[in-house]
Amino acid sequence: MLCGKKKGGTMQESLEILRQGGWPMIPLGLCSIVAATIILERAAALRRRRVIEPRILGVLEAYQGEASAEAALFACEESRGAFAGIVA
Repeated sequence: MLCGKKKGGTMQESLEILRQGGWPMIPLGLCSIVAATIILERAAALRRRRVIEPRILGVLEAYQGEASAEAALFACEESRGAFAGIVA
């Protein structure tokens, strides 16, 4: 409960809280919208399959130290993608 009111307030109550916040609520709201947009865009652009190819992921999961390092490096050199480029 918030100030003696029941949970599940109406839209009018939400708008009243925004109004009571005054002018600083406008830039705060705009920044929140911009941040959410950037987060969603980055999540779509950096999907795991695009950054780390499944073949490289399999090689790295099987990595067992220096003995398999050459195979992992070769797989990264042969593949395209951001992660492979960093490792290679």
